[in-house]
Amino acid sequence: MRPVPARIVVLLGMNDGDYPSAPRAAGFDLTAEHPRRGDRVRRDEERYAFLEALLAAREKLYISYTGRSVRDNSPLPPSPLVSELMEAVRRGFEDGQGGDPLARLVIEHPLQAFSPRYFDGSDARLYSYQEAYASASRALGRETPPRPFVSAPLTVAADPQAAEISLERLQRFLGNPARHFLRERLGINLAYQEEAVPDTEPFVLDGLASWRLAHTTFARRLAGIDATEALRLARAEGLLPHGAMGEVEYAALSEKLEPLVEAVRAHGSLRSEAVVVDLGDCKLVGTVSGLDGELRVEWRTGPLRAVHRLETWVRHLACNAALGPRPTRLYALDGKRLYAPVEDAVEQLRALVGLLRAGEMEPLPFFPRTSGAYAEKAYTGEGDPRYAARRQWEANEYGFGESQDAWFALAFRGRDPLNEAAFEQLAIDIYFPLLEAES
Repeated sequence: MRPVPARIVVLLGMNDGDYPSAPRAAGFDLTAEHPRRGDRVRRDEERYAFLEALLAAREKLYISYTGRSVRDNSPLPPSPLVSELMEAVRRGFEDGQGGDPLARLVIEHPLQAFSPRYFDGSDARLYSYQEAYASASRALGRETPPRPFVSAPLTVAADPQAAEISLERLQRFLGNPARHFLRERLGINLAYQEEAVPDTEPFVLDGLASWRLAHTTFARRLAGIDATEALRLARAEGLLPHGAMGEVEYAALSEKLEPLVEAVRAHGSLRSEAVVVDLGDCKLVGTVSGLDGELRVEWRTGPLRAVHRLETWVRHLACNAALGPRPTRLYALDGKRLYAPVEDAVEQLRALVGLLRAGEMEPLPFFPRTSGAYAEKAYTGEGDPRYAARRQWEANEYGFGESQDAWFALAFRGRDPLNEAAFEQLAIDIYFPLLEAES
């Protein structure tokens, strides 16, 4: 091809990997299998065509390429030919102030066509004639932060004269006060998208499937079913991956569960009992299980979480208030906890019920993980409580932050609850008695 002179030459899509193109020889092309001197080399031809385009431009040369990844916005390099041209410009020229000449030649466009950079005049090289985009840009400039979901407490109580409050209701409230307020008072149920059935055969268990298998296996082993029969039943119910991988998963789980099974078996036959705690203006009713004489036993077939400790604490208080002071032993896969007898269990339950009623007027800034991290540092005096709370609240590369919970995100929209004084006071009021009794 002979270079045809032109006032403006435009080269589009000069992305890395697209130009020069990768050679794709046909299966019947013998030239690729037995190259000889003088054969056609397409990459060299494309490099020469690029040089011809440079020489053909008389006034302007426009080269564009995709400079950012559509996945994570990370920088992407241009074609090697463009990189060589930019390097030659950098080595052979300079601007009037002695800086990098490419700063005046390379223009990075915004991601959206309605970006204010096209209309605010900050860069004369960026402009647009689209009125619709200009309107969108002006609207973007008027964007305000989201308004708080609840700006003031509700004026009407849920049921101030309720004669009975269930133990489970109090536990659910402490597990997620925002969910309790949104669901019980406002009737809001956040819809969760159901996951599609996987297309491939599972070879390992995810978190929910592993918990279901552990819960079922523990109940069977505690009932006296041997490990071989429990494995057969789990396989029949479809709780295990097929083949040897299922046996490996079950063997690993059984090894973790066996000490927990033996620890609970050592307490013998455990009984349950209905309890009623008179709090003055109402009664707390429910059932406590795991009673073994003057000791109460609970267990978790998984790691011990903050919400589990709160649930155990509420049942421990109810048991001490209704049946007299006694300790509670909590077993889990990652350890065990002992809760000492509580003499003022009725007063502590009355305070928690008061928080429950306050939490039905507005969402309370109490979060099991985050508030627990703050309270533990404040209780021991070791480390910065606010820093520990912030690490649990905000998401990071190591895991899920509690602020990502859909209920918390909606109820505290437009607010930073960790900067509110009520957050610190609630963490202390709820967790300090628990930490004092826990060992």
